[in-house]
Amino acid sequence: MFRVVFDTNIYIQIVVNKYGPAGRCFDLALNEDIRLYVSKNIIYEFKSVIKRPAIESLLPDLTNRDVEAFVAGLEEVAEVLKVPKGSIEIVRDPNDDMLIEAAVYCDADFIITWDRDLLDLMTGIDDVSKEFRQKFRKLKIVRPQEFLRLMSEKDLAIEP
Repeated sequence: MFRVVFDTNIYIQIVVNKYGPAGRCFDLALNEDIRLYVSKNIIYEFKSVIKRPAIESLLPDLTNRDVEAFVAGLEEVAEVLKVPKGSIEIVRDPNDDMLIEAAVYCDADFIITWDRDLLDLMTGIDDVSKEFRQKFRKLKIVRPQEFLRLMSEKDLAIEP
């Protein structure tokens, strides 16, 4: 069973459209086809980002109670990690370090994200990307659609 960490942008997408690719990835956790991990730091960031004006404009009816209910549901589905901040420093975007820290802490196979800086670590030819791939060989960073495709190849009953 794959061990997976979702980026904050995936949780935002789930709230915006639970039927999209991010929501289908979350369904895999709900169905116990994957093991989902989330850190307290990621939850804190989610609560902060969901309140940004650009996000609030997409979800005008979303209340604080809705956000808390989503987080409570997430904490039931995912294993919540208390990951020490500052254990990993990737020069590229320091705000992404907490995702990599969580993934390394739980020995994850995947980080699921839309974040270009994180995705570039898998294919970039710069020194930071090369060093990342060498240091964290097991960890793959992919978009939701790519993860769904990989899971469908594992003969699960989902559509890519």
